[in-house]
Amino acid sequence: MGLGPSKLQKEILKIAYRNRQSGSVRDSQPDLSLREVLVEVYGFPTNMNLQNAKIGALIFDRNIVGVKKYQAAYTSTVKSFNRLVARGLVSRHYCGIKLIPPGRRLVETILLSMGK
Repeated sequence: MGLGPSKLQKEILKIAYRNRQSGSVRDSQPDLSLREVLVEVYGFPTNMNLQNAKIGALIFDRNIVGVKKYQAAYTSTVKSFNRLVARGLVSRHYCGIKLIPPGRRLVETILLSMGK
């Protein structure tokens, strides 16, 4: 793998960290779902509230987003999740990821370097 996390991977780590710090996720839940990445990073519109959507429910109209755009964003996100797992920064859960201590330390370093 390259020198460090990609821009997308850093963004994923920051959102997961924010979610964990806000207390909006329970310990049994992932810190970040794939759906959240598609909404927050790629700006995909949803047809329902993410919090109320059941796991596996279709919350995106692929015809509005664009099938190819949706597939590309989905694939990039899954690959980023898997690469973060391979780097030992997160653990993979069915519908997302959970930060583990090395990932928390890295994102804290990233945020410090940004002055946040």
